Amino acid sequence: MSLQKQLVGHWKLDKDTPYDSSAYDRHATKNGGVTTGENGKINGAYGFNGTDSSLEMNYDFTGKESFTVSLWCRPSNLQPGTTNGHDTNSSVDSLIGNYTNGNNDVFGLQTTKDEFGFYVECDSDNEYNTDPLPESVWTHVTARFGNGKIQIFFDGELKDSRSVSGDITDFGGVKTFAGSFGDQEAYLEGRLDDIRIYDRRLSNEEINQLYKIRSDRTHALKASEALTGLEAHYSFDNVDVKLQDSKPFKDLSLNGRDIDSGTLTQPDLVEGKINQAIQCVDNGGSSSKALVTPPMPNTQDLTLAAWVKADTGNIEDYVGLISNHSTSVGNGDGYRLDTLNNGARFIWNSQSGSTYEIMGGDLSDQQWHHVLVTVEAGERVTLYVDGAQVGENTQYTSIDYGGKEEEVLGIGCWQDQNGGKIFTGRLDDIRILSRSLSDAEVEKLANVTEPVKRYKV
Repeated sequence: MSLQKQLVGHWKLDKDTPYDSSAYDRHATKNGGVTTGENGKINGAYGFNGTDSSLEMNYDFTGKESFTVSLWCRPSNLQPGTTNGHDTNSSVDSLIGNYTNGNNDVFGLQTTKDEFGFYVECDSDNEYNTDPLPESVWTHVTARFGNGKIQIFFDGELKDSRSVSGDITDFGGVKTFAGSFGDQEAYLEGRLDDIRIYDRRLSNEEINQLYKIRSDRTHALKASEALTGLEAHYSFDNVDVKLQDSKPFKDLSLNGRDIDSGTLTQPDLVEGKINQAIQCVDNGGSSSKALVTPPMPNTQDLTLAAWVKADTGNIEDYVGLISNHSTSVGNGDGYRLDTLNNGARFIWNSQSGSTYEIMGGDLSDQQWHHVLVTVEAGERVTLYVDGAQVGENTQYTSIDYGGKEEEVLGIGCWQDQNGGKIFTGRLDDIRILSRSLSDAEVEKLANVTEPVKRYKV
């Protein structure tokens, strides 16, 4: 069945104006401090400040026999407390709700740090709650009403189901708001993306299909996307297996940053996540196997990405994956993507004069994991493992490079090729970009399965 059938409202939230992409032209109105152009789950998203921001949409649920609402939500500062799905206090974050000033509450989806509330007005108030949404993570939320039930789905899977009786109460003239519960409190602090309203009950298969839209489009990056801001790309698939070239590890970008092993021993080529990979080994000193790149520009907007497979279930702390600083982190010492507590870590020296770090994920199962960090200057530093966010810092997002315009990078080691901090395991498909990838692009990279042979302008 088509996902366009009885689609009565679709706000993609990719443009500055919240256009309705359905056939009904129910364009929304922004209230308060809504921000546009945020990193979304599917292209762009809207940001909500938790104080006065919301979207007012020209749709009324009253009198409906059935409906389905779906959206992507990423709350960022949840407060403890309870919610019945149509609260109006400031400790509650509203995703979407149908409400009028006459206290005629019709439908609502809300979350706190402790629980997720959902509400529908039929023959009586129907107030329910279930487990809360995770904080600082995108979740696909679907509410389905009809056939005597109100049901909640998280990420395509049924989360909760409750029996109700009757159709939606017909108050008439009730407004729908996203990011708040009407013009009351309960403002969302976070982001929303791809809001859809259907005038029917979607099937379980269709709900799962909606959830997968973001991944069905992520099997490859278009060359136009991948090339934008691409400083270097090492796939290790175009390497002479005999490693006889003086710089055998070719840069697939258009910048010609081919690399050798510096003062270390050249890594062996092994089976990778995407075709070939390099095998890094800590043998101590110059006999260790890792790589050092030519100089890369020191940029404030940054993305580092690599497929990582550790050889051991007990990974040494602080071993370098991608690093532009050396033995100690200090003023002007840049950054390092490394390991800590068997997970990934990004540590950097901020222009505020202090050192900061974010960490997360688990790399200890000796399987392939996609590790990626983005730095969006003045906004956030975000760490991802396998396409999912595992850490974020929104306060100290500028990197202190000590006035240096460019530096070499250690691949599988620290910049100074310290033999005691070399990764033992496999690395594949390493990309360095001088821009911050969106959440959608991060997911695309985590789902790439085909090798890139070359880029074309």
